[in-house]
Amino acid sequence: MGGKFRLEDAKLTKLANDLDDMHNTIEGRIQALNAVVDSIEGHWKGIAANEYNSMQTRVNGDIRKLKQRLAFAREAVAMSDKGFTQEEHDRLNSFKGVGEGGGGLLGRFQAS
Repeated sequence: MGGKFRLEDAKLTKLANDLDDMHNTIEGRIQALNAVVDSIEGHWKGIAANEYNSMQTRVNGDIRKLKQRLAFAREAVAMSDKGFTQEEHDRLNSFKGVGEGGGGLLGRFQAS
């Protein structure tokens, strides 16, 4: 059981790191896109400029929501990963093999 928890801890840590990477990748792509748009936006006039600004406002709102959800998911995963202390893992390990000859908790109470 303890090995399984350590494996799960590793998976949760990897997931949290993957969520961080996803957040950073999205942020980098947004910055790159904004840099391109900023360089050409001054040449846009009229309806096209207004429509683009309207669309970009909606996209920015969607991206902000996505980033908030990623941050929430990452925090939840990190909290799950830290949900058990090493002492709690050790206690759970003591129950491993309950009822199996000598190795588990019940084995300690068997008469020799």
